[in-house]
Amino acid sequence: MTDMSSELGNRLRAARKGLNLSQAALAKLAGISQPYYGQIEVGDREPSPEVLRKLAKAADTTVAWLLDGVSEHGVDCAADQRMAVLNDPLVAAGLRALAEDEPMCGVLEISNAEWGVLKSIQMTFQPDKEGYLLLLHAFRHVERLASVGRLAKPRKQRD
Repeated sequence: MTDMSSELGNRLRAARKGLNLSQAALAKLAGISQPYYGQIEVGDREPSPEVLRKLAKAADTTVAWLLDGVSEHGVDCAADQRMAVLNDPLVAAGLRALAEDEPMCGVLEISNAEWGVLKSIQMTFQPDKEGYLLLLHAFRHVERLASVGRLAKPRKQRD
């Protein structure tokens, strides 16, 4: 395993988790087998250029980001939405406070999709930073329930 394949695997994993996909689901989208994908993600195998393009497309990212961690604009893609929050003068104060807490954002690994959801929430009141943390937790909980199909069942059939 090389450092490059390890970093590629880490970025693939981050992109996959940001999309709330399993290894099998992302592999299927890319047209490769799950075992092969798993080997790429853990850094045991390096994909061909063609497979790398397919993985980037399936993971809704770019080959440049998978290889180097930068977008075509030279910006760290993981920080795109967080930076959009920080640069938006109209963003809610609580969301800005969360975005300014870089160590917490790193620990929480807030995806671009999650930043987008938090930014798009319209409320009659302005939650503080802790309120946005609760909203993030609730969003992740709903996403987990949806991923296991619990939200699709009628209420009487739920456990």
